Amino acid sequence: MKTFELNIFDEQLYNGGELRKFLEENPGPICVSTNKEGPSLGYTGVLAILDEHCERTGRDPNTITILTSNVVEEHRYARRTNLGGWWYWSKLSYQRTDVTPTDLRHRRFACLIGRKNPERLAMLYWLRTKDCLLSSMEDPDFRPELQEMDKVIGWIKDHEDLCQWIHSIDIGSLDGYTVRDQYRAKDPSEPEWGKTHMALLDYYHNFDIEIIPETWTRGITFFPTEKTVRPLLAGKPFIMYGARHWMKHLRDMGFMTWGDCWDQSYDDYEGLERWKRMKEVIDGLNKLPSDEFHSIMMDANEIARHNQDILLEKD
Repeated sequence: MKTFELNIFDEQLYNGGELRKFLEENPGPICVSTNKEGPSLGYTGVLAILDEHCERTGRDPNTITILTSNVVEEHRYARRTNLGGWWYWSKLSYQRTDVTPTDLRHRRFACLIGRKNPERLAMLYWLRTKDCLLSSMEDPDFRPELQEMDKVIGWIKDHEDLCQWIHSIDIGSLDGYTVRDQYRAKDPSEPEWGKTHMALLDYYHNFDIEIIPETWTRGITFFPTEKTVRPLLAGKPFIMYGARHWMKHLRDMGFMTWGDCWDQSYDDYEGLERWKRMKEVIDGLNKLPSDEFHSIMMDANEIARHNQDILLEKD
């Protein structure tokens, strides 16, 4: 069976033309692979290409198998599910990490990003004026493209100022790692793998709630990476910028989320609408007097410890 590897980056399909040609040249059984990633194939247009090809040529959809780590998106093609290794390997990295607490001024929130994209940059820009610990990995390959920033029009009030700010961003990496460092250890079994993911644990005692921008955030998808697994392992409450119903999918796995501690209705939305509601939650928590905030955090931390116990006990 021949395999076609999709090139999907930042929710964009970059080899759709090659996929169409591959389908035409291979009428027999084939596999379309997401390379162990979990994007929404509906949102990125992959399913539209497959559907159009089958309807135009009369091809039997059963001759197409999709290898994907996205377990929640439904389609008519055969599925081979590759759940990926984030849960297992992140747990292993967590267990072999020696945490050396680094003392900084305590904040109510933290947002700790690796690779920069327009949505994460807009989040950092807005959060930089809040009670929030920020970290952004140095990225030698980062070239801010202003046309790309059109994706986040409406995310903040002064979009023009945001576009100027990204050329002189003053938020560095807390742990000193760069984006390239994430890819130096290719095999998760290597001792070096996961160090860039878990080094931030040194700073986890310096804040209360993590604001997480996940990798795949549009369409029907649920593919937790180390961004989700790390705070679960470390017993840290979080607010998630991810795809619609991300937190619901975590509850379906047996975890608890924080709907009793703050408004979690943002989970019914994606993109700009999700971010607008997240900002309301963050602003509301930021405005609380210390005693009220600490009372909420007692319940939030109990939920986080419950999740930690579940994950550490899972095989």
